[in-house]
Amino acid sequence: MPVAPLFRVIDMASTPYRAQARALGAELRQLRAAARLTAKAVGEAVGLSQPTISQTETGKRLASPEEVASILTVLGVTGSNRDRLIQMARDAQQPRWLAVGVPGLPAQVTAMIEFERTAVSATSVSALLMPGLLQTEDYIRSIMAAYGHPPSEREFRVHLRLSRQRVLTDGSLQFTALIDEAILHRPVGGTEVLAGQLRHLVRMSEFPNITVQVVPVGAGYTALLEGSFVVLEFPKAAPVVHLEHGNSGVFLDGQDDQAEVDEFRSWAASLQQSAVSPSDSRILIGELIERMEHAPHRATPDPAGAGLE
Repeated sequence: MPVAPLFRVIDMASTPYRAQARALGAELRQLRAAARLTAKAVGEAVGLSQPTISQTETGKRLASPEEVASILTVLGVTGSNRDRLIQMARDAQQPRWLAVGVPGLPAQVTAMIEFERTAVSATSVSALLMPGLLQTEDYIRSIMAAYGHPPSEREFRVHLRLSRQRVLTDGSLQFTALIDEAILHRPVGGTEVLAGQLRHLVRMSEFPNITVQVVPVGAGYTALLEGSFVVLEFPKAAPVVHLEHGNSGVFLDGQDDQAEVDEFRSWAASLQQSAVSPSDSRILIGELIERMEHAPHRATPDPAGAGLE
């Protein structure tokens, strides 16, 4: 793979829809809404037009660090949050964006919320845990508790993840979940929590915009064994792939990492061929639920971590 030059001149206005620009814009829009200011008012205060502010907030335009600093001053944002967003603008020209979790709301979570909101389709390849968009409240809470989050932060994260799931119930996102069969047997939170999670999975799979397919253990080696990832497709922007590990994640933007993004898309398509059909997956999960409901109750501690997906 060729190595990118250390320094390059980039026209900020000509590089729209980068993953970083969209995430930064989403945070600026949220802060402006919290400050109860219009895009026009912010633009007038910093010397930018209303369309320029709007394009910045949607990620069609990447603001410079100086512009971000001026906008944050108008919005009254100070301290570490201000420093983080300015640094985010500085780092935004890097093709591969490594988002590391910070106290409160991690930048990668903000990015995922924005991507899920604006995507037309998403394919989630899940190797260890249920996809975040399909997790039940009890399943999420078990993950957060096992990870060691304090109760106050735990509940914030639980409700945040639940709020992300609205993109499924309002039908705005075509969602495909490719789930390793082993996940169906992993008693995260105990057998009762898992049984509830499996029942929820069956219910959600009946939505017209949601496809659930199980990748059987008998499939042998597949790309799923390399880890979890999500491929998001957009109507006018390059696709984005999210890779996550613990509290950090990498976003690959199809505009800069086209070959690698295409490879992940190919892996997802191949996994769909290896997976059980949606109808047979529903039957498989239903049979597992029935066996669990007739088995003796046995609570199992949850060793899972708190992954985003």
